[in-house]
Amino acid sequence: MHPVCPALHDGGLYVFVMPGSPKRFDLERDGRYALHGYPAEKDDESFYCIGPALAVTDPAFCEAAKSGFSYAVKSGEVLFELRLERVLHTVWLNPRQPGTQPVYHRWQP
Repeated sequence: MHPVCPALHDGGLYVFVMPGSPKRFDLERDGRYALHGYPAEKDDESFYCIGPALAVTDPAFCEAAKSGFSYAVKSGEVLFELRLERVLHTVWLNPRQPGTQPVYHRWQP
């Protein structure tokens, strides 16, 4: 999925998606997602996760989840919980220098 602004709320990972977007229809049709956090300006560390995405239908929970997001969620946006099946976190030894080597940390439930 890209681009999205994920947030943590009540122990879960969530995204709000525009109501008429292809992304929303893909998640509702297929139910799978892949999320990749790209490197920052000064660090090549990255994060990748995949799993099922489930639409959240409880209006009270959706309203409460808005507080975890760094942007103003617009009316009509649909909340999805991103469940984690596999996670890969990568850091680099000697980043951006000769001899750069990845160090992978994998997680599966």
